[in-house]
Amino acid sequence: KCLALSQSSEPHEAAAALRQAQKLMMLHGVDQVDLDRVELGEAEIRSKASVSQVKDWELWLLSLVAKAFGCQLMWRPSHSEARDYYGRYVLIGLKAQVPLAEYTATVLLRRLVKARGAFTTALPSYLTRGQKIIEADGFCCGWVQAVERTVHKFALSPEVTAQITNRVEALSTGRHQLQHREFGNYGLQAGREAGDGESIHRPVAARANLRLT
Repeated sequence: KCLALSQSSEPHEAAAALRQAQKLMMLHGVDQVDLDRVELGEAEIRSKASVSQVKDWELWLLSLVAKAFGCQLMWRPSHSEARDYYGRYVLIGLKAQVPLAEYTATVLLRRLVKARGAFTTALPSYLTRGQKIIEADGFCCGWVQAVERTVHKFALSPEVTAQITNRVEALSTGRHQLQHREFGNYGLQAGREAGDGESIHRPVAARANLRLT
């Protein structure tokens, strides 16, 4: 009943119900049969920048969202024959939380890419393409740093965390390369300032279908 109420469109009721469910699980213990009844879900987020090598700033942002909603994150690289060649991040967690994490990740990633584009366009024309990329990567890192200050980890019981981890391990196809690139200090500071007004909040189910901006 608590898990069902945690899907409520009323935020305080949903949060209170999920907290109560977690307390009951930890207080009374949960066997494997009960754990199997916990519904897990997953959602894909299309990368804006990565095909096979994961960009560190994008991974950082998606990891923050996963942390805020008690989800875990995995990476699905694109296949060379795919028409849409960008890879996907996969959020895995409680079924009630995954759509909200997906909504938040989609909105924040879209805002960051838009802000990156505006920042890059405003850079001096005498900079080379490589120099602009370095500053733009710095901007993204600074932007995510600003958002990170607003994030609080979503608490789950050890049993549910283990259940999510098992799902991730079952679906994972192995480790993938993370691309670390140099980033510019000018861009880093500009990104911190631009991201200062952003935050990760937890929308409720009734808001998850709103138009993304």
